[in-house]
Amino acid sequence: MTNYIYLILLVCCVFGCECVPGLDTPKEITPQNSTNCLFVNGIEDNNNIYLETDEIKIAGKINYQKTELDIKRVKIGNYYLKIKGNDSTSVIYNSPINFKKNKQYIYCIAGINYSILPLLIERDYSNSYSTELINLSGNNYPINITIISGADTLVQSLNRMSSMKLDLNNRKIDLLFINNQNSELEYNKSNIELANYNLIIIKGNNYKNQKTMIVDIVNSDSPF
Repeated sequence: MTNYIYLILLVCCVFGCECVPGLDTPKEITPQNSTNCLFVNGIEDNNNIYLETDEIKIAGKINYQKTELDIKRVKIGNYYLKIKGNDSTSVIYNSPINFKKNKQYIYCIAGINYSILPLLIERDYSNSYSTELINLSGNNYPINITIISGADTLVQSLNRMSSMKLDLNNRKIDLLFINNQNSELEYNKSNIELANYNLIIIKGNNYKNQKTMIVDIVNSDSPF
Protein backbone atom coordinates (compact mmCIF):
# COMPACT_ATOMS: atom_id res chain seq x y z
CA MET A 1 0.00 0.00 0.00
CA THR A 2 2.83 2.39 0.89
CA ASN A 3 4.59 1.63 -2.41
CA TYR A 4 1.34 2.36 -4.29
CA ILE A 5 1.05 5.79 -2.64
CA TYR A 6 4.66 6.59 -3.49
CA LEU A 7 4.00 5.63 -7.11
CA ILE A 8 0.99 7.97 -7.32
CA LEU A 9 3.01 10.85 -5.83
CA LEU A 10 5.86 10.20 -8.26
CA VAL A 11 3.52 10.29 -11.27
CA CYS A 12 1.98 13.57 -10.07
CA CYS A 13 5.39 15.15 -9.64
CA VAL A 14 6.57 14.08 -13.09
CA PHE A 15 3.50 15.41 -14.89
CA GLY A 16 3.58 18.58 -12.77
CA CYS A 17 7.18 19.29 -13.72
CA GLU A 18 6.52 18.73 -17.42
CA CYS A 19 3.52 21.07 -17.61
CA VAL A 20 4.64 24.13 -15.68
CA PRO A 21 7.67 25.28 -17.75
CA GLY A 22 5.61 25.37 -20.93
CA LEU A 23 3.19 27.93 -19.49
CA ASP A 24 5.51 30.91 -19.34
CA THR A 25 8.83 30.00 -20.92
CA PRO A 26 10.52 33.38 -21.50
CA LYS A 27 11.21 34.61 -25.03
CA GLU A 28 14.80 35.79 -25.19
CA ILE A 29 17.03 37.74 -27.54
CA THR A 30 20.52 36.20 -27.58
CA PRO A 31 23.71 36.99 -29.53
CA GLN A 32 23.04 33.86 -31.59
CA ASN A 33 19.57 34.90 -32.79
CA SER A 34 20.01 38.68 -33.10
CA THR A 35 21.81 41.59 -34.74
CA ASN A 36 22.35 45.32 -34.11
CA CYS A 37 19.88 48.10 -34.87
CA LEU A 38 19.67 51.84 -34.16
CA PHE A 39 16.09 53.15 -33.96
CA VAL A 40 15.22 56.69 -35.05
CA ASN A 41 11.95 58.41 -34.13
CA GLY A 42 10.69 60.79 -36.81
CA ILE A 43 7.02 60.79 -35.77
CA GLU A 44 6.17 64.44 -35.24
CA ASP A 45 3.31 64.04 -32.75
CA ASN A 46 5.03 61.42 -30.59
CA ASN A 47 7.95 62.82 -28.64
CA ASN A 48 8.74 59.30 -27.40
CA ILE A 49 8.04 55.90 -28.94
CA TYR A 50 8.42 52.34 -27.61
CA LEU A 51 9.14 49.21 -29.65
CA GLU A 52 8.57 45.51 -29.17
CA THR A 53 8.62 42.29 -31.18
CA ASP A 54 6.69 39.14 -30.25
CA GLU A 55 5.83 40.84 -26.94
CA ILE A 56 9.54 41.38 -26.24
CA LYS A 57 10.33 45.00 -25.38
CA ILE A 58 13.41 45.97 -27.37
CA ALA A 59 13.52 49.76 -27.09
CA GLY A 60 11.87 52.35 -24.89
CA LYS A 61 11.59 56.12 -24.95
CA ILE A 62 13.12 56.74 -28.39
CA ASN A 63 13.09 60.53 -28.42
CA TYR A 64 11.98 62.64 -31.39
CA GLN A 65 14.10 65.72 -30.71
CA LYS A 66 17.38 63.90 -30.13
CA THR A 67 18.46 60.43 -31.23
CA GLU A 68 20.79 58.81 -28.73
CA LEU A 69 23.44 56.40 -29.99
CA ASP A 70 21.80 53.45 -28.24
CA ILE A 71 22.28 50.31 -30.33
CA LYS A 72 19.70 47.60 -29.63
CA ARG A 73 19.81 43.84 -30.21
CA VAL A 74 16.93 42.66 -32.43
CA LYS A 75 15.89 39.15 -33.37
CA ILE A 76 16.74 37.97 -36.86
CA GLY A 77 14.00 36.51 -39.05
CA ASN A 78 10.45 37.43 -40.01
CA TYR A 79 8.02 38.78 -37.41
CA TYR A 80 5.97 41.87 -36.57
CA LEU A 81 7.47 45.06 -35.19
CA LYS A 82 5.05 46.93 -32.95
CA ILE A 83 5.45 50.63 -32.18
CA LYS A 84 3.67 52.32 -29.28
CA GLY A 85 3.19 56.04 -28.82
CA ASN A 86 3.79 58.57 -26.05
CA ASP A 87 1.72 56.68 -23.46
CA SER A 88 3.72 53.45 -24.11
CA THR A 89 0.46 51.47 -24.49
CA SER A 90 -1.33 52.71 -27.66
CA VAL A 91 -0.13 50.88 -30.77
CA ILE A 92 0.42 53.40 -33.57
CA TYR A 93 2.19 51.11 -36.06
CA ASN A 94 2.44 47.35 -36.57
CA SER A 95 4.19 45.88 -39.59
CA PRO A 96 6.21 42.84 -40.74
CA ILE A 97 9.98 43.14 -40.52
CA ASN A 98 12.88 40.93 -41.56
CA PHE A 99 16.27 41.41 -39.91
CA LYS A 100 19.12 39.32 -41.31
CA LYS A 101 22.15 37.84 -39.62
CA ASN A 102 25.53 39.44 -40.45
CA LYS A 103 23.83 42.76 -41.24
CA GLN A 104 23.33 45.82 -39.08
CA TYR A 105 20.48 48.28 -39.37
CA ILE A 106 19.15 51.77 -38.87
CA TYR A 107 15.35 51.64 -38.56
CA CYS A 108 13.64 54.99 -39.05
CA ILE A 109 9.95 55.67 -38.58
CA ALA A 110 8.34 58.98 -39.59
CA GLY A 111 4.98 60.67 -40.13
CA ILE A 112 2.14 62.25 -38.19
CA ASN A 113 -1.44 61.44 -37.14
CA TYR A 114 -1.10 57.68 -37.72
CA SER A 115 0.10 58.31 -41.29
CA ILE A 116 3.38 56.56 -40.68
CA LEU A 117 6.14 55.31 -42.98
CA PRO A 118 9.22 53.16 -42.21
CA LEU A 119 12.74 53.34 -43.63
CA LEU A 120 15.04 50.38 -43.05
CA ILE A 121 18.69 51.07 -43.85
CA GLU A 122 20.72 47.86 -44.14
CA ARG A 123 24.48 47.86 -43.77
CA ASP A 124 27.27 45.32 -43.88
CA TYR A 125 29.39 45.22 -40.75
CA SER A 126 32.41 46.21 -42.84
CA ASN A 127 30.65 49.12 -44.55
CA SER A 128 29.69 51.84 -42.09
CA TYR A 129 29.52 55.17 -43.89
CA SER A 130 31.39 58.06 -42.32
CA THR A 131 28.47 60.50 -42.79
CA GLU A 132 24.96 59.64 -43.90
CA LEU A 133 22.10 62.02 -44.67
CA ILE A 134 18.54 60.80 -43.93
CA ASN A 135 15.37 62.59 -45.03
CA LEU A 136 12.46 61.87 -42.65
CA SER A 137 10.79 65.21 -43.33
CA GLY A 138 7.07 65.57 -43.96
CA ASN A 139 7.69 67.03 -47.42
CA ASN A 140 6.26 64.76 -50.11
CA TYR A 141 8.52 66.36 -52.72
CA PRO A 142 12.34 66.06 -52.77
CA ILE A 143 14.22 68.60 -50.70
CA ASN A 144 17.34 70.36 -51.94
CA ILE A 145 20.23 70.37 -49.49
CA THR A 146 23.34 72.54 -49.66
CA ILE A 147 26.27 71.76 -47.36
CA ILE A 148 29.28 74.05 -47.03
CA SER A 149 32.21 72.42 -45.26
CA GLY A 150 35.53 74.25 -45.48
CA ALA A 151 36.37 74.66 -49.15
CA ASP A 152 33.79 72.05 -50.21
CA THR A 153 30.21 72.77 -51.26
CA LEU A 154 27.82 69.87 -51.80
CA VAL A 155 24.38 70.23 -53.38
CA GLN A 156 22.05 67.23 -53.18
CA SER A 157 18.40 66.46 -53.85
CA LEU A 158 16.93 63.84 -51.55
CA ASN A 159 13.51 62.18 -51.64
CA ARG A 160 11.43 61.68 -48.52
CA MET A 161 12.17 58.43 -46.61
CA SER A 162 15.54 57.92 -48.26
CA SER A 163 19.22 58.29 -47.37
CA MET A 164 22.58 58.92 -49.00
CA LYS A 165 26.26 58.84 -48.18
CA LEU A 166 28.14 62.14 -47.96
CA ASP A 167 31.83 62.51 -48.77
CA LEU A 168 33.08 65.20 -46.41
CA ASN A 169 36.74 65.89 -45.81
CA ASN A 170 36.27 68.08 -42.74
CA ARG A 171 35.04 67.43 -39.20
CA LYS A 172 32.66 70.36 -39.32
CA ILE A 173 29.78 71.62 -41.48
CA ASP A 174 29.93 75.40 -41.63
CA LEU A 175 26.47 75.89 -43.15
CA LEU A 176 23.56 73.62 -44.05
CA PHE A 177 20.64 74.93 -46.12
CA ILE A 178 17.40 73.10 -46.97
CA ASN A 179 15.28 74.48 -49.81
CA ASN A 180 11.93 73.30 -51.15
CA GLN A 181 11.11 72.57 -54.79
CA ASN A 182 10.48 76.29 -55.36
CA SER A 183 13.99 77.12 -54.11
CA GLU A 184 12.51 78.72 -50.99
CA LEU A 185 14.60 78.41 -47.84
CA GLU A 186 12.97 76.08 -45.32
CA TYR A 187 15.78 75.55 -42.82
CA ASN A 188 19.37 76.51 -42.13
CA LYS A 189 21.86 75.49 -39.50
CA SER A 190 25.47 76.50 -38.92
CA ASN A 191 28.53 75.10 -37.14
CA ILE A 192 27.61 71.40 -37.04
CA GLU A 193 30.39 69.45 -35.34
CA LEU A 194 31.17 66.02 -36.80
CA ALA A 195 32.93 62.92 -35.51
CA ASN A 196 34.39 59.94 -37.40
CA TYR A 197 30.87 58.62 -38.06
CA ASN A 198 27.71 60.72 -38.31
CA LEU A 199 24.02 60.71 -39.12
CA ILE A 200 22.33 63.93 -40.25
CA ILE A 201 18.58 63.34 -39.89
CA ILE A 202 16.01 65.81 -41.25
CA LYS A 203 12.60 65.69 -39.51
CA GLY A 204 9.35 67.65 -39.58
CA ASN A 205 8.35 70.20 -42.19
CA ASN A 206 7.63 73.89 -42.74
CA TYR A 207 4.47 73.38 -44.81
CA LYS A 208 1.95 76.24 -44.67
CA ASN A 209 3.97 78.11 -42.05
CA GLN A 210 4.08 75.11 -39.71
CA LYS A 211 7.71 75.62 -38.66
CA THR A 212 8.50 72.18 -37.31
CA MET A 213 11.58 71.16 -39.31
CA ILE A 214 14.63 70.13 -37.26
CA VAL A 215 18.01 68.53 -38.00
CA ASP A 216 18.99 65.74 -35.60
CA ILE A 217 22.71 64.91 -35.44
CA VAL A 218 24.15 61.59 -34.25
CA ASN A 219 27.94 61.42 -33.78
CA SER A 220 30.29 58.58 -32.92
CA ASP A 221 34.03 58.00 -33.02
CA SER A 222 33.42 54.29 -33.75
CA PRO A 223 31.41 52.63 -36.55
CA PHE A 224 27.79 51.83 -35.78
